[in-house]
Amino acid sequence: MGLSATGLPLQFCKRMILLIRRSYCTLLRVQTSPSIPQQQESTSSSSDSQMLFDSNDFRLDDTTEARTSLPAATVDLSSLQDDLKSSLSQRMDDANSEILSRLHSTERSLQTSLGHQNDYLRSLIQSARQEGQTQDDVQLLRLNELNKAVLAQGVSAETNSLADRSSFNALDAKFLLLDGQVAAIRNEQLEFQAKIAADLLILSTQLGDLVDYIRGGDAKKGEGSSSRPPHSLPGSSSRPLQPPPADQIRDSGHVASVEELEEATEIIREADRRERERDRQGREMRLSRSGAFNRRRVF
Repeated sequence: MGLSATGLPLQFCKRMILLIRRSYCTLLRVQTSPSIPQQQESTSSSSDSQMLFDSNDFRLDDTTEARTSLPAATVDLSSLQDDLKSSLSQRMDDANSEILSRLHSTERSLQTSLGHQNDYLRSLIQSARQEGQTQDDVQLLRLNELNKAVLAQGVSAETNSLADRSSFNALDAKFLLLDGQVAAIRNEQLEFQAKIAADLLILSTQLGDLVDYIRGGDAKKGEGSSSRPPHSLPGSSSRPLQPPPADQIRDSGHVASVEELEEATEIIREADRRERERDRQGREMRLSRSGAFNRRRVF
């Protein structure tokens, strides 16, 4: 149930306004009706003191009964009628003014309550609008932050891709540089191998010359010690003399390696050792023969 500005229920205020309007209409009817006696005035004055008028309080048909009930004495009613009219008019004016004031106060209270309700509704609408605007602003800020984050991630990803590309390019450049260095090293290795082969060829040539020189010296020593050629060992087969391995390597034009040179050197050493062994055995045989000949002469 709604309340007015005075704190009274609205339904009660509406009933009061309806009752006041009815009382006002009744007063207008009484004002236009014929005069009534003094006793009726006292009754109406007592009823008007409460300011609650009703159509039952003022009946037009009661005037005839009042007239019949009055004494037969002749009384001047004009003055009483004038006084009644003046009092009734005064009371009507007072009641009218009071009714109007109450109507105005009720109207003002209703307008005030309606204004408060309008203000409350406007404040609610304004707060809802402000809240919606705030939410819109928050959503816009979040969208802007999201866009910034996405752009930052895109920029970082692009930067990372550029860094990766630059690192890949640097690695490619390093690979190309390493390939060039490997090619240069291979060229140097080939040159070094060619130089080593040439040095080995020279070394094998010098070694062959040295072997020839050594063999020539041994041959001269053998010729000086005995005029006869050394006999071959028993059980040895005569075989043609072959040039030393160094001469074979030199004459073939083959570029010998270190292993081949070591093998050739070992063969030469073995041949020299066998040659010395044959010379030693020849000397021993000659010595043994000369000793046996001397023993025969003694006997």
